[in-house]
Amino acid sequence: MTDKRTAVLVKSLVYAERPLHVFMYNERIAFLTREVGAVLDNPKPIKTVDRSRTLEIGFDYNIIPAASFPDREGLNLIGVNHVSILYLSGFFSFVIRSRVPLVMPFIRWAILEIPLTYPSECFSDLIRDTRRLLRLSIEQIQGMDQNMLLANQLLVDQGYLDADAGAGQPDYGRNAQGGDHGQN
Repeated sequence: MTDKRTAVLVKSLVYAERPLHVFMYNERIAFLTREVGAVLDNPKPIKTVDRSRTLEIGFDYNIIPAASFPDREGLNLIGVNHVSILYLSGFFSFVIRSRVPLVMPFIRWAILEIPLTYPSECFSDLIRDTRRLLRLSIEQIQGMDQNMLLANQLLVDQGYLDADAGAGQPDYGRNAQGGDHGQN
């Protein structure tokens, strides 16, 4: 499994002839702030993010080591120590606050093109935990099956079940002595 502190490329996109890479970082969808800023013709996107009163570090954006990106050269991050990233909420907050005319077309494009859910490999922990839970549930059901067998045997012993029928439906109208129940 990939370390969640490594930026994993999910999708490479191009909008208005500018690259926009979508990553998974810390199990969240993320974007390079400078790429989003370039699409919006913002010459200082990192400064814009830092000065924002609505964007929260750790929730909407983060500053991470450039070494978190395996393909630093392809992203033009050589010689860079830290990189500003926008998480999905920060991405949309940043874009919506922009005053350029292409904001609405860009938002529409982003909604169609950007994977707004986690790729399946990000669910590996959840899948492993779900399998463990399922295994425990099966063990519990098997235990219930044992209890059901004991209950069925008790019903057979009491005469409410025919021994030949196995796990058939109880007959509440008679017992082993041939007496009738529910009749006066």
